[in-house]
Amino acid sequence: MDLQASKKKVAALTEPRNAVVIGVSDRPGSWATRAWRNLKRYEFPGPVYLIHPRRKEIFDTPCYPDFASLPEPPDHLVVVVPAPSVPELLRSGAAAGARSATVFSSGFGEAYDTKAEALGRELETVIAETGLAVSGPNCMGNICAKSRLVTLTEDRELTLRQGPVALVGQSGGMLLYLNVALEERGISAEYLITSGNEAGLGIPDYVAFFADQPEL
Repeated sequence: MDLQASKKKVAALTEPRNAVVIGVSDRPGSWATRAWRNLKRYEFPGPVYLIHPRRKEIFDTPCYPDFASLPEPPDHLVVVVPAPSVPELLRSGAAAGARSATVFSSGFGEAYDTKAEALGRELETVIAETGLAVSGPNCMGNICAKSRLVTLTEDRELTLRQGPVALVGQSGGMLLYLNVALEERGISAEYLITSGNEAGLGIPDYVAFFADQPEL
């Protein structure tokens, strides 16, 4: 394990210059829409862009048909599209300049399906080839209080505060439960990372990064 490479990748994931949400729709309660709303709600300071190939705007926000149409190169991709579309989407995003991605989509072998397992292997290959820092797939998003990057699909109001706790785990539901329990005791998690299937970044990568943060 290359600790410096791990820390650099997690830094790219947790402190991006912009966020590009792919998969937002008008459907109430969709995860992409929740992630987009939380980016706005918790005042992520960088630009937040929407990509949709067939829409001009959603929720009074302009939509762009592809990465090349964005006003600037993408940095962090928030991906909520059907699993078969994810590998090529990540390739295109990386080619356009993206450094990191959070992949909410499921269907990469977690349900013991042969075709899904093959897709999972393809995803791992794409991540390795592109060098993208990826949380997921099959995750529920993240909280990064320092950068105010909140993609967690949680409607309940969250408290963003730096230090002294970082949470990371595969189960988003379990982490949400732990976060609520901590907040009830007056403790806020500076980082909450739902790692999902860990096709890219794994818990050791996150721990290496957390260990370097002086406030934790």
